[in-house]
Amino acid sequence: MRKFFTLFLVLMLLGIVAFAQKRLITGKITNDSGIPITNASVSVKGTNIGTATNTDGNYSLSLPVNAKLLVISSVGYVLQEVKVESQTIINVTLKQEDKSLDEIVMVAYGTQKKSAFTGSASVVKSEVLENRPVTSFEKALQGQATGITVQSASGQPGGASTVRIRGVGSFSASNTP
Repeated sequence: MRKFFTLFLVLMLLGIVAFAQKRLITGKITNDSGIPITNASVSVKGTNIGTATNTDGNYSLSLPVNAKLLVISSVGYVLQEVKVESQTIINVTLKQEDKSLDEIVMVAYGTQKKSAFTGSASVVKSEVLENRPVTSFEKALQGQATGITVQSASGQPGGASTVRIRGVGSFSASNTP
């Protein structure tokens, strides 16, 4: 009985020591205007411990004792590292990242910037397609961009269609793009 009591006491002490190894940090992530940032990533640098903010920008994270830095990031905002000292509430304001995106064009086996592309490219906007009285997306594309040919395999409504991009008039190669 005494061995059982001693073992029980040792396990309790180990549990208390293990529980004391972590602490709870809470806070709120906002942007420059004070608007909460949803789904911002909050993680401990150098570990896989992390969480995401809720719809109100709030987070709660259980940190190990040796945690020194929190890494806060979100799409469209500058990544920020915050020192973790004895604080239990860490509120962070993220600054918007000023990056402009270049237009890219999908080419045979990769992508290119639009400014470096030397071929011909067409853009079909959704406003053009949304008011066409057709039964499928393929049929809506027909006649809207150069080189796109849509052929129906049968005359039945909803039947399968074949879309060819500059592939119908080939003399020496296959007709498939």
